[in-house]
Amino acid sequence: MGSLEKRCAEAFLSLSENTKQADQIGSALDALGRLFIKNPEFRSFILNPVITRAIRGEILLGVLIKLGYINVEENGAAPEAQSYSGLWADSGVLLLRFLQMLLEKGRLAFLPNIAEEYINIKNEHRKIIHIIARSSEPLDAGALDELRDKYMAQYGSEAAEITNIVVPSLIGGISVQIGDMHIDDTLYGRLAALARTIAAGAVKQTAEVG
Repeated sequence: MGSLEKRCAEAFLSLSENTKQADQIGSALDALGRLFIKNPEFRSFILNPVITRAIRGEILLGVLIKLGYINVEENGAAPEAQSYSGLWADSGVLLLRFLQMLLEKGRLAFLPNIAEEYINIKNEHRKIIHIIARSSEPLDAGALDELRDKYMAQYGSEAAEITNIVVPSLIGGISVQIGDMHIDDTLYGRLAALARTIAAGAVKQTAEVG
């Protein structure tokens, strides 16, 4: 990822932590980033320069209300982010103002990457690792706790978030991913590793004979 996304994420995380709302905003950013990626119609509309920034800003506000990140008052009005200065009290309003700034600067297209950087930096600050465990069947609480404890100890982390993704095509065992690290302990993965070992041995033996 580029330095622009990282700088934006670091600055916004600093503001979020000052208002003690880093977790709520991180959750909302992650949801918006996923929406941006998975919904091409929404992405195309929000990035369309022909549509005024005011209209696109209203759509962003509507999305935050729909997702429950901004509360609508009894009279149906939503809080105006523009009327706030300094440290905004509401996480939804703080997020809206950040999105509006990205929109004004023409940088809203970077939202998914900024969201990813935000989560990564927040986790690094707190020494939190995110574990993705893929298995053919759902893992029970005991198995998840065992994985969490194992990799927290391995990484020296204070906490770990674990996500279990069920992939029926996997044959036995578990495939674990932590950042760029990938451990394939499924039956297929073990067979593949065995095949590589045999192949490497055969190449070495051929070289020695030659």
